[in-house]
Amino acid sequence: MKYTNFFCFLFVLFLFQFSKSQKLVDFEYDILVNLTLNTGQSSLFPIDSSLNYIDFCNTTSFTCFTDSTSGENILLNINYENTVNSAYILTGSDLKNLLKLSEVTLKGFSVDNNFVSEICVVSFQLTLNDCKLLGLSGLISNRVVINQETIPLTLTLDLSQFTSLTLFSLLEKDNTNLLNIGVNNDLLSTNSEVIELFYVTVNNIPDLTNFHVDGLTLSINSFFSQTPNYNNLNTFIYVNYFSLLCNGNNLQFAPLNQIKNSNTYGISLISCNFDFIPTNYSFSGLTNLQVIEIHDSYQKFINNSKNDLKPFNFQRSVSGFIYVDGELPNFNNLNEFDQFNSVVLINNSINTNLPSFNPFKTNIQSLTINYNGITGTIGEEYCGVYLNVSYNLLSGKIPNCFKCSWPSIHYNFNGNPGLTNFNDDEECYSMVPNIYLNKDEGYLYIFGTSLGFDSFPFLIPQSSKNFFICNLLIPNLLFSCEYDPTEPYPKILSLEHYSGKYNFTFPVDPTPPLVTIVNSNVNSNSNISYSFSGSNFGYNYSITNIEINNEKCNFYKNIDISYSRMNCTIISNNLNNQLIKNYQQLKYPNLPLNYIKVSITINGLNQNFTIRNDLLINPVISCGTCPGYCDYQIGVCQSYCPEPSCSGRGTCDEPNGWCICNVEYSGQNCTLANQYASSFITAPASGGNVTIGGWFGDINDNLMVLISNQQCNVSSITNNTIICLIGQLKPGIIDVTIIQNNITWVGPKSYILNPEILKCLNGCTNKTNGICDTTTGSCNCNSGWYGNDCSSPFNPNSNNNNGGGSQIPPTSTTVNNNNGTTSIVNDKTNYQISIPQLLEMDINGKTIRSFSLLKNWNYNQSSSNVYIFNQIITPTGSSTSFTVSYMIEEIQNEKNYTFAGYNFNLDKGSVKISLSIQNYPYLSSINNLQIQFESSVSLNDEKDFNTKDSTINNTGDDDDQMELLNFINIQKDSKTLQARFLNRILSDGKPTTITSEIVSKNLNSIIIGLNLPHCNNCIIDPDFSVLINSDFQTSCDDDDGKRASYVIPVAVVSSVVGVCIIEYNLFKTLSSRGVH
Repeated sequence: MKYTNFFCFLFVLFLFQFSKSQKLVDFEYDILVNLTLNTGQSSLFPIDSSLNYIDFCNTTSFTCFTDSTSGENILLNINYENTVNSAYILTGSDLKNLLKLSEVTLKGFSVDNNFVSEICVVSFQLTLNDCKLLGLSGLISNRVVINQETIPLTLTLDLSQFTSLTLFSLLEKDNTNLLNIGVNNDLLSTNSEVIELFYVTVNNIPDLTNFHVDGLTLSINSFFSQTPNYNNLNTFIYVNYFSLLCNGNNLQFAPLNQIKNSNTYGISLISCNFDFIPTNYSFSGLTNLQVIEIHDSYQKFINNSKNDLKPFNFQRSVSGFIYVDGELPNFNNLNEFDQFNSVVLINNSINTNLPSFNPFKTNIQSLTINYNGITGTIGEEYCGVYLNVSYNLLSGKIPNCFKCSWPSIHYNFNGNPGLTNFNDDEECYSMVPNIYLNKDEGYLYIFGTSLGFDSFPFLIPQSSKNFFICNLLIPNLLFSCEYDPTEPYPKILSLEHYSGKYNFTFPVDPTPPLVTIVNSNVNSNSNISYSFSGSNFGYNYSITNIEINNEKCNFYKNIDISYSRMNCTIISNNLNNQLIKNYQQLKYPNLPLNYIKVSITINGLNQNFTIRNDLLINPVISCGTCPGYCDYQIGVCQSYCPEPSCSGRGTCDEPNGWCICNVEYSGQNCTLANQYASSFITAPASGGNVTIGGWFGDINDNLMVLISNQQCNVSSITNNTIICLIGQLKPGIIDVTIIQNNITWVGPKSYILNPEILKCLNGCTNKTNGICDTTTGSCNCNSGWYGNDCSSPFNPNSNNNNGGGSQIPPTSTTVNNNNGTTSIVNDKTNYQISIPQLLEMDINGKTIRSFSLLKNWNYNQSSSNVYIFNQIITPTGSSTSFTVSYMIEEIQNEKNYTFAGYNFNLDKGSVKISLSIQNYPYLSSINNLQIQFESSVSLNDEKDFNTKDSTINNTGDDDDQMELLNFINIQKDSKTLQARFLNRILSDGKPTTITSEIVSKNLNSIIIGLNLPHCNNCIIDPDFSVLINSDFQTSCDDDDGKRASYVIPVAVVSSVVGVCIIEYNLFKTLSSRGVH
């Protein structure tokens, strides 16, 4: 490899020498011949007799290179001074078509007014030194520098000439008052070209409307107006950095605060002798101002007696302050500069001690205070700032943190002969990096001490490519590296310092120390030294603690600890007597050796183990990867949880050492039940035994049952049943509380005590229509009467009529196989019944989870009158699924229906719906379910002789819910949809009570919520039937007085049944309970 590099060097050297001795390409050679002739300086460039041509490339005025494609020698740079014929006027044709030029520097020429615009058509820099410009016209491009030393120049510059260049500079040397330059703004409002740098000596403040420039310097001389047009500062809208170079000239104070824009980030005032300085000078209009720079030879800007920044009122955006050539003789603190990130105070006659500094109580990250007379020593606190104190009178020792970056910052301490270790090759022992990966923010933080002061000082291996773009946050203390979370990060990260002297290794995730070998030794002072080998130790002894038999083992420097090694010492006068005794036993091998206990804690993570104290090499048995922790004495993984299996009812959270229990259990080892009640067999109002079904577990310490705040005395309990004796209660909707094992369960409105005498809907109309069964609250209709209140004289499905020849419209039922919606159509009126969603709700009635049931059904099978649907739902974030099954049956013949001890009649044409919820995975034992039914009505044909607005009425307040049956009516066009709810259910195979509520309603629809208990298996069983009463018109021709008046009530019997359902035969189980 080294020979390859050597030959490459020879080849490059050959090309360079070849290009110097080879003749220029012909047309460029001719241009230079004519240039030397026209300027009368051909004698300075004679023909080389050995070459037979002028070797321009071997002169100081011209530089050439060999084109790699053509092999021709081509002109690269021109540095030509005209010392003979200054009257010769240089034009663009003199240097035309030199397309490979990089830089042209000319001096002593008279220059045609079009020369600059004609020659600057290629990408090079043109510099004119002390040339006589006859004008400056045309479009100026690329980079142009004009310096006047002795020749005066008067010009007016048009800004439209400078819209496509990188740099333009027109300045004079040493304030010689040669330039009288005006600026004319002839830009169009559409101009958006940006100039990088524009430096001009001007005779007034120009109008810069629509002029875009990154860096603007306006220099003034004696031609500058005594009444400057400062109003034009308002036009500096697109100036990013503005410098006013006054050259010591007297002028009115420049109100730079008139510049109001969000683009300017820097302002410089250099050698300005203003006539006065205001006492409160604000830059609030410059909302993005970041840097203020003042070169103040006239000492007016800072109040020397108080060291305060007298004229300035800085907004918080200003982060940099530069003050040069002023006077701060009483400088003794940095408080005035706390808001800045960077402070530069150069040559300000500071002759005090270096002030105190706290990097954690200031924003200063960079402090330059060189070329002053500062005395004293440099404290360790300055390790938190990039410090430049060169050329002062400091003494003492430079802190080691600076020595860790010495190759790159040693010049910051030059010129202080009193610094004792400036020339020492001192070892860096204070560099202590730590890492922290913040996966949420996407950053790797590298923090510690003596890390570096400017750019990122470490190399990250290519294998760790997902860490990139590292930035300094706090000098020497904190860096951040962007992290790509889409890439897998390495488990071990290595950092190599740029000097090549220091390498660091870290586990990326917090990992406990892992000791594999312990070495020990007793030195001549009877101190015992221990050496630990292993991994994950880190580099910071200040966060590392090692105790051996409860005695602290001491570190002396950070070099005593690294990723894989730690050295510490126990001082003899602190030795545990047992340790000395163990050491003495080495001399008596026949005595049994004792053991010592070692405890190592690094940044809060610890390892404890026991080894023999025989002062030899002691292996520590590793367990490999442990979910909990390793018992290094026996090499076996142990769990942080007292009961690792969590009693089979949960999983151990190893980092925290506690069990995460299944929803039905709690406690340290998941032994306590999260009790809940799912069913109640109530006692009479006068009192008696109450049977509560649910989940109560096997441990029932301090069991208490409260019903309506009255204690129910428990007579027996199993894991799923409580029987208790309650006193007299008032009928109503009652809260139940169950307390055991210091765990409280509350069931709001879960115990419904019905009155002994139940009411029927509308009193069954009258005694001729039907008789009320006060034990059930249902009407037993007399012959010829139908409906929940026996008010309808006919059943449209029984093929009869009204006796007067008017045909009663029949009812038809349709089931949508796609979404399970049931439609009941009578004449032109269409009722739809659907199940929109299932909710899980907390104890306060707040929805915890919701599941949309519409459009998610799977249609399984059907007969002529039975339709079956189901869907399996897996909640988000859960691994457990539950099943919802849905059956729709058209009743073809009248039959009796028995449920939970109550008898009902189902008429021909009724529709019975069964909904089953199985194995629902609750998020909490105190949550319950709500299933929602929606009933809506619409008109299939606008030409209905019975058209009336819809109305909805309900009997669903708390008093009504104490009745066995509750009702809701939807009336539309002389037809009524009547819903009847039974407040009895079977929950997990046991009867209990429920409540219902109106979730929402409007003129055409209603959503009813049935509040289920905490049941694992439930069935919902509504029934629909159609009957006919008066107030129905079959034809527009009927006489008003003879018009048949029929009402069509559609009765909805909702009963919620919870049973233990066998998965392979759902409806067989239903049949066995009388559900057909």
